[in-house]
Amino acid sequence: MLNKINLNVKSLITYVFILIEVVLYVLLLVGDILTCYDTVLIKYTSIILCLIYSVVFIFYSKLDAILTSLALVFTLISDYFLLVLNNHFILGLTTFIIAQFLYFVRICFINKKVNLISILVRVFLPIIVCIILKLNGLLDLLTGLCAFYFTMLLINATESSFLIKLDRRYILFFIGLILFIGCDVSVGLFNFSSVLNINIPNGLMNFVTISMWGFYLPSQTLIALSVKC
Repeated sequence: MLNKINLNVKSLITYVFILIEVVLYVLLLVGDILTCYDTVLIKYTSIILCLIYSVVFIFYSKLDAILTSLALVFTLISDYFLLVLNNHFILGLTTFIIAQFLYFVRICFINKKVNLISILVRVFLPIIVCIILKLNGLLDLLTGLCAFYFTMLLINATESSFLIKLDRRYILFFIGLILFIGCDVSVGLFNFSSVLNINIPNGLMNFVTISMWGFYLPSQTLIALSVKC
């Protein structure tokens, strides 16, 4: 009987969370597409709710939810710098790297082992990228951090796909990280296209502007939902 009550409570919390996030998603898309109102508060509130949802499920999922919640804390810090303040990009990217590191720890916890090859790739691949950037005169602290961050995200997304065979709920984690990549590709095109001399048509740039949060909010929502057991 108690298990049935707990299941009903968890389901209710999840349904309410999804409903609110869908409403906020529609509001931010309308605001961004029509540019008829500022969407910063809507966006930041949506990420706060992801954190709250994850924290609630610490009661049910223990360490898995704790690791996800910690990652979302650093995600929230990043969004404060990058979204709310629109400043301190180095700090914002650094806290995003910490969030991705925590997702790596989560993957190790779920697998009950640490993959040494994965660690080596996460260290040496971005170093190689940084060397290439240096040779082309594009390396600075921000682009160097981007190399480490994006490598971490790509490998996390790849390794999370293997978790699905352990529990189907981790497909939410995998899809969330894939959407995270879509968001970051959009951010990269938006911010670095001029630096890299990439000529992006106006129509594509308009799509990129919308797709950043078009990908980002669903990604964070799915990652938060992946802690539900």
